[in-house]
This record gives sequence, C-alpha cells and structure tokens, in this order.
Amino acid sequence: MESKLTTEVESSSARPLMASLSAGTFTQKSFSSSGYSIIVRGRLSEFLLKGCSPWREAPPCADYIGPVKVAQTPDGRGRGLFATQDVRAGTLLLISNPMAMSYDDPHRVLLLMRLVARAQDDPLFLKQMYCLAHTQSSQDEMEVPSMDFLASPPRSPSDYGTDVHVDPSRIMDMIMLNSFEGEFKDDNQESKTWFCGLYLIPSLINHSCHRNASRLIVGGTMILHAATDIQKGEEITITYISTVAPLELRHKSSLAMKFGFKCKCKRCIVEDSLRHSLSDVSEMYCNLHDKAFDEVRKAISLVSHPPTESSFSAVAQFRSIFDRVSSRIRSEYGLSEIERKWIMAGYSSPYLGKWLIRGYIARFSKKPAIWDDTIVEVVEALRTTIPGLPHTLSLITLIVAITQRLENK
Repeated sequence: MESKLTTEVESSSARPLMASLSAGTFTQKSFSSSGYSIIVRGRLSEFLLKGCSPWREAPPCADYIGPVKVAQTPDGRGRGLFATQDVRAGTLLLISNPMAMSYDDPHRVLLLMRLVARAQDDPLFLKQMYCLAHTQSSQDEMEVPSMDFLASPPRSPSDYGTDVHVDPSRIMDMIMLNSFEGEFKDDNQESKTWFCGLYLIPSLINHSCHRNASRLIVGGTMILHAATDIQKGEEITITYISTVAPLELRHKSSLAMKFGFKCKCKRCIVEDSLRHSLSDVSEMYCNLHDKAFDEVRKAISLVSHPPTESSFSAVAQFRSIFDRVSSRIRSEYGLSEIERKWIMAGYSSPYLGKWLIRGYIARFSKKPAIWDDTIVEVVEALRTTIPGLPHTLSLITLIVAITQRLENK
C-alpha cells in the first residue's frame, strides 16, 4: 500500500469551522481535550483568505482531538476512527500536526531521517509511531491504542524502558503505507512543491469512495471536519484517491498506488453490480480522460483568443459518455436516488469538460451557456457523493458569480 495521496491540498466546506476561522473567534478556551488546548487567532483566517500563500508561513495550530476514538472495524478491515457522539456536518473532529514532513523528497529519505532522529531522542514518540502498521497484514494484528496514549505529550526518556528499538526499515515501511502527500504553489514559485508527511491519528482513518469527513491541510497541519452528519459509533472515513471517476478508474488508481486493498464501500458495491452494463462507457472514459482534460486546459489558456467549439474533438466524445450513462441509469430499475447520484458523480467530468469549454468560448457572457437543469443535477450529485470536495465548491462559486454578474447586466 502506497501513501494516502492528495493530488491537491484539499479545501474544506465546514461552514461552522470556516465561519469561526474567518471571524477569528477560536480562543484558548474554545476547545480542550486530553489536556490540550487550541489557539487559533485571526492570523489563520487571514492566511486562508490569502489562498494559503506563502505555504510555509502558515500560522501554527495546536493539536486537538474531538469526539472521536480508535476502534476495530466490525467487518474485519482492521482499525479505524469512529465518532463517540452524534455530530453535525461541519463539526471539528481533529487537528493534527505531522510527526515529520519533507519537501521535494520523492524517495522519502529526508522524511525517514527526520523520523529516525526524533525517535532516537524520544522513546514515547517511537512507541506512538509504532502504533502504525508497517505492512497491510500487520494492520489486522495490532492493538487498538487509547486516545490518551496517542495524545500524550513528550515526557522524560526515563519514563519509558528501552524495550523498543529504532528500526529504519520498519519506519520506511510505515511511511510508504501511511504518509499523506500533496503539492502546493506559492505566488512567487514557477513550479509546484511536493510534500510528504507522516501523521499519527489521521493514519488510522480508513478510505471510502463515499467519505463522510473532509480534510484541510494548512502549512502541514491537518484539520479534519465532518462533511456530513455522523451518528455515534459510525466510522469516520476520508478518500485516499480522486473519487470523481468511475469505479474502473478508481480501482486502477488504487492498484497503481499499491494500497493493498479493494474498496468495498456502498458506492463501490452498487457500481460493481452495474459493471457489465457500464463496461463500454467506463473503457471509453479511461481512454479519453487525459486527452479531454488537455483540451480543457488549452481552452482555458487561450481564453483571450478562444477557438471554436469544434476544435475540441476529445471533449465532444467525452461528453457523449455522460449522456449515455445518464440515460442508462435512469432506465435501471432498483436504483435509489442516492445510488443514481453516486454513479452520475463518477461520470461528471465528461459533462463539466464540455460545460467549461462552452463557457470559456462564450466568455461566460450568456446565461444559457452556463446555467441549465443538468449543471444543477451534476452539482447536486457531487455534493451528495463527495461532500466538501473543493471541485464542487469551486464549481458552485463559479456558477453563482457568473449568474450574479449576468443578472446585474
């Protein structure tokens, strides 16, 4: 299993959290758990509003553990993170700083060196790190650590014995299995910077293609909030891969990253049951995806002199996929409304690619070019399937801004 990749630093849709950050209302008294307090001032809201730039100048946030605990999954997938009470969408669940992080370190050598150096000086840090699995099979055999232990602050080395030894090979395996990756670009940079970090509690959160939590990484600090209402005892899940794609492409991504498991969430089970009826459009999607997205990028770069719509043949073929899928899932008996939305979300990119090109060619100056019943349906499918996704938030913001501009005309 490879690291939990995030191709872009994920944004957050937690309205209560973001509203509080924007108002700068978090104080030392706002949150406290296991002896920890969090201090978030107006500096963080200013940093977020600036687009998280410069990335490495993000204000610090203290660790925070909300209404969550680690427990064994009931279906034998090992350990996971669970809600200890009913929580509303937007509830802050966790703030976690990395055990170590490195930049532009593709072989994770610098990350390994930093973890080893800290482990040699801090026996508790080493024991906490060794709570993480280093192989997929070891995940099933490991004990469930208490939240008090995971949140314990560093203590004197004399408080712990010398029965645990630093094993660089095992630590590297932990990095490959558990680390989170991403990239960012500051305003003064020509290219993006790749980062990789190992986190303690976030590494225990399992994947789902229909996740219920969303993470925001701010200068290395990971902020996790509930993306939907979550019931007490329900497992908290995130996504390791891009899930705005059909089942076949999601499985290929998982295999390429060597996750060592095949997702069997409710969404994947439903799509797997339709594998035969959607096999032709799924194959077509995989073949055309990269070509169509290259054309969309070209259209955006040529916005000052936009070509005609007929110049984008791959996008036109790609769009036909969405029309076929939309027609088929409406004729499939036995699918619930939410199941149809799951499938539509996976095939939303073919529609959105054509939608963006049409909009850029028209300079978003005509309301029919950017507003119809289908775009509303697509946004709702994305919002239902993958709540809190920046993809959806950016799209909604674009639609609202353009619509308001046209109405003001």
